[in-house]
Amino acid sequence: MTLSKLGRTRLGWPQDGGAMIRIEISQAYDLALALAGFRHLFYDASPADLMPPTIDAHTKLANFIETGFAADLNGAVTSGRALLAQFDRIKENEERPGPLGEEIGEAVQEALRNFETVLKSAVDLAAIYFVNDKRGWRADMLISSGAQVGPTDLRAKCPQAADELDMAMRCLAFELSTGAGFHLHRAHEVVVVAFGHAIGATMPTGKSRSLGNYIKAIANKGGDAQIVQNLTFIKDSSRNTLMHPEDSLTMEQAVELLWLILRSMSTMLPAIDTPAE
Repeated sequence: MTLSKLGRTRLGWPQDGGAMIRIEISQAYDLALALAGFRHLFYDASPADLMPPTIDAHTKLANFIETGFAADLNGAVTSGRALLAQFDRIKENEERPGPLGEEIGEAVQEALRNFETVLKSAVDLAAIYFVNDKRGWRADMLISSGAQVGPTDLRAKCPQAADELDMAMRCLAFELSTGAGFHLHRAHEVVVVAFGHAIGATMPTGKSRSLGNYIKAIANKGGDAQIVQNLTFIKDSSRNTLMHPEDSLTMEQAVELLWLILRSMSTMLPAIDTPAE
């Protein structure tokens, strides 16, 4: 996933309490560097001399509080805007001859101390986590666009399957391996049903839906023997593992299931037409 230039990328899950946010740490680092010089502000410096660092700090702080993750940190936006107002005072006095003066200088430093205090407190209380890469996959890909590990035409032909694969890979990112298996089977079922319809099989509906019944319908229609064999292996080796609360998948089993299902999808997708828009 391309990094958001403004440091805030919502990932769409969970719904309650707002979506996950990808935090661009470099934005906070750059802001800290821009603000550091104002901790020891020389009051005898002229507003004109202070203009370049003031504009730089103002721009980075405005981006941070308006479009960065500061909106989710209690008090950071309010204290940040108060600091912006003090930077504006320096900018407004750019043409004034003479030094900045103690009154403006102290006001800037007081606003900066308040912002840093509030921000540190909010960050200390925030639930911020670091997600490691998994099995050679980048964490940002797993979380935001996991379906790209699948066949290139999966989203065009079976968009619901691609959505389920996205969720499965997100589960792998957070090591929710049994949840990954659940979504992998859902993604697979979408493709299985689409394949059955593509070859003219009468696919079960309602309470008759099961991978076993899908396999029977495809086999009865003369479906490719290798596809039927792949489906049967998946049904016999992994389907039941997720059907009972006392059973679960390890990460190794979830990844193995992923490869099995991706292979199965790849054999079925050529027979499936891309839906008309």
